[in-house]
Amino acid sequence: MKLALSPRTVAPLLALAASPLFAQGAAPKTISGEAVTGTMTIEFHTRQRGNLDSSGQPNKGVKDVYNVDLKVGAVGIKGKVERSPRLVSKVLGRETQKGSIFYALALSVQNTYLGDWLGTVVTNEQGYYLFDGSGDPTSKPRIQIQAVGNQVAFTDTFGGIMLGKGTGAAGAVKFARQLTNSKRVVYTAKNADPMDFRNLVLAKGPLGSHSKATASGKLVYDRESGSWLTDGINILTEGQKEPDVITGSIRWIEDAQRAANGKGSYVFNLRWNEEKQAPTETSFTASDVDEESFFAVDNSKPGLTGNIDYVDRMDGDKVIGSTVTYRLTANNMTRTQVLQFVKLWLCGIGPINDE
Repeated sequence: MKLALSPRTVAPLLALAASPLFAQGAAPKTISGEAVTGTMTIEFHTRQRGNLDSSGQPNKGVKDVYNVDLKVGAVGIKGKVERSPRLVSKVLGRETQKGSIFYALALSVQNTYLGDWLGTVVTNEQGYYLFDGSGDPTSKPRIQIQAVGNQVAFTDTFGGIMLGKGTGAAGAVKFARQLTNSKRVVYTAKNADPMDFRNLVLAKGPLGSHSKATASGKLVYDRESGSWLTDGINILTEGQKEPDVITGSIRWIEDAQRAANGKGSYVFNLRWNEEKQAPTETSFTASDVDEESFFAVDNSKPGLTGNIDYVDRMDGDKVIGSTVTYRLTANNMTRTQVLQFVKLWLCGIGPINDE
């Protein structure tokens, strides 16, 4: 059956097809300024009293819900993500429920709907997140795009593995940052809890020019400070010989009145291709211990800065709901680089928001 499109529908589609955003062969241009905006509301049902058993474990079937409404330049990402925790029996330690993350996100460009990010990511017995869909072959994680104007229809899949917090080795980890030719500073995460991306494939889309990419490396959570630090994160875009190397930090800063207002912010200081050679042990011992300089935001290099602001709803010390506002700024980055990072961030949406 053919659907007749009205002039009101055809006109914006034709305009979109002629847009430079749909150009397939154009050299990527860098942007500076507003890059990621929007909101996310999170309901942590698995932490709320009425959904817990006598041991404090969430009841089977209870899910955390993330309502997403983000703009990444001209790209819109809107919809819902649901996360179910992996549950094991208290007595025998047997798995009673697989962990999963279900994506149902509509994708648009210049407010024109193009398709969806769909599918279910499940965990295995070790708690690893399987983005290849091996745990649920009927719901493989994918980006599924319809034909619009010059944009052909396609489906592209995610892949690889992600280790969430609590599945990797913990302990103290040192991080170094080169401030000037003569000054390097070091920061020690005394209670590190890494997220590990192991050849995590980021599906292309929503445009065909938004290339497929593969991410590797660690985003390390410092349990003492609540901050995140990069450790060897690189993103290799399909067709390129060299990966983008991401360095820097995402610092957690709590409002002075957080106990009353629930406010806190992640302050971004991520840099692209700043330093492709990992620091040596000698560079650590020769560096100054200077936490403020380590986390100082640098707008002079390609990267992402700005804030993700949280207003948390608390039950005692436990966060049971969050209203999140994104205000991230790009400096001399391509739109694809920004979008790839947002995809990676959304792949880790559950572990990133774990306590």
